[in-house]
Amino acid sequence: MNDKRKIIFAYIILMFLIPVALTVGLKVLSGNGIVPSVPTNKIVMYVNMVVYLILPIVVIIILHKRLTSDLKKTNRLLLKIVPLILIVYASSMLGNIFVNLLDHTQTTDNQTLINEMRNANSLFTTYMAVIAAPIAEESVFRYSLIGEQKGFGGFLMLIISSILFGLIHMQSIAIGALIAYSTIGFALGCIYLKNRNLILNILVHAGYNGSALLISYLYARFQ
Repeated sequence: MNDKRKIIFAYIILMFLIPVALTVGLKVLSGNGIVPSVPTNKIVMYVNMVVYLILPIVVIIILHKRLTSDLKKTNRLLLKIVPLILIVYASSMLGNIFVNLLDHTQTTDNQTLINEMRNANSLFTTYMAVIAAPIAEESVFRYSLIGEQKGFGGFLMLIISSILFGLIHMQSIAIGALIAYSTIGFALGCIYLKNRNLILNILVHAGYNGSALLISYLYARFQ
C-alpha cells in the first residue's frame, strides 16, 4: 500500500469509523446509566479532540519523507505565503455569500462547533485549527487525492477533492456551507496544483485558519 492510500485509509478510520463507534458507544452507555448523560454535541466535540490529537501524528509518521523533502524546497516559496492566504480569504468571502443566500444564516454548523470547542478549550481549538487540521486535510485532499495528476486528470481531481473537502466540513445538510467549504478547497487545490509542495499548502491552510480564529476570538471578545 503506497503512502497516499495509507493516508486516506487512516483518515477514514480516524475521522469516521472510530468517531461513529465512540459516539454510538457513549450514547448507549449513557442511555443505560453506566456513564453520566452527555449531550450529543458535547460527545462529538470531545471525540473530535481525541481524533485530532492522533491524526497529525499518524500523518507525519507516514509522510515524513515527503514532508522533509518539501520542507527543503519551501524557502524559495515563503514570500508567496501571505498572498496565498489572502487568496484563500477571498474564496472564503465568496463562499460566505452562498451561506447567506442559500442557508439563510451568518455562520455554518462547522463554525458553530469550532466556537463551542473554543469556549471549552481555546488552546486545544487553536492546536486543532492551526496544526492538526492543516496537516491532515492537506495530506488527504491535496497530496493524496490530487497528487501528481496533471491536465484534465488534475482538474478532475481538483473538483472531486474540493467537493469532498466541503462535505467533511458539513455537520448537517446545507448547500450553502457545502459550496462555501468547497470553494476554499478549490483555492487550496489550485495552490497545490501550481506548486506541488505539501508544506506550503499546510502553512497557507494554517495561516488562514489561525487568522480566521483570531478574528473570530477578537469579534467575540469585543462585541
